[in-house]
Amino acid sequence: MTNATRPKTGFTLIELLVVLAVVGLLIALLLPAVQAAREAARRIGCQNNLKQIGVALHAYHASLGTLPPAYATKYLGPQIYGRELGDGWAWGSMVLPWLEQNALHAAINYETPIVDEGNHTVRSTRLAVFLCPSSPDFGATSYHYPKPLPELPADLAPSQYVACAGQGSSGRGEGAFGTNSAIPFHAITDGTAQTLMIGERSRNVADATWVGVHTQSAPTRNGSGSFAQVRGLW
Repeated sequence: MTNATRPKTGFTLIELLVVLAVVGLLIALLLPAVQAAREAARRIGCQNNLKQIGVALHAYHASLGTLPPAYATKYLGPQIYGRELGDGWAWGSMVLPWLEQNALHAAINYETPIVDEGNHTVRSTRLAVFLCPSSPDFGATSYHYPKPLPELPADLAPSQYVACAGQGSSGRGEGAFGTNSAIPFHAITDGTAQTLMIGERSRNVADATWVGVHTQSAPTRNGSGSFAQVRGLW
């Protein structure tokens, strides 16, 4: 058989187009399944974060006999009417030893406000346990909308898990957390199994941080919100 009469091998243009169409169809069918599997893994990661935080809060209670406060501060005058003086460290900073963050906890000076320059490294440290894997990265916690607030730090590490204070004002509702609170489990009359301690909140709704609060009020990302959202802790 000569080269002139030997049959040609390989794909024709039509066959190649058919193969590409089949491959494209398979990708279109598999891609949603892959994305769903990834989101399921992220959801499991988020649930695990909440579980770790819950275990840390129980360990804190086992060690000290109460839950940590939403945040701790001093007042100039009575709490309801007095001006806050700080230091402002929040519950998230107080449970760090039970989240395998002993070194970071040891670096905190609880006698100085979170805005103190010596606390820069601590307050800007992002911790995966406080962030939902599905959430887009907005960077540092932002309380500077709709206008800059120079008295507030712009490097606070974000958090999407906030403590529940219940309904109320002046930092104290009927929930498990409040300003300078120290609530033991036996004081939770509904039972711990029926009481929300920590929940997830989207940063599109209101920003939050695990670090603490400054003594100045600040608006939320969308420019509105309650006392709790302003503080970014519950």
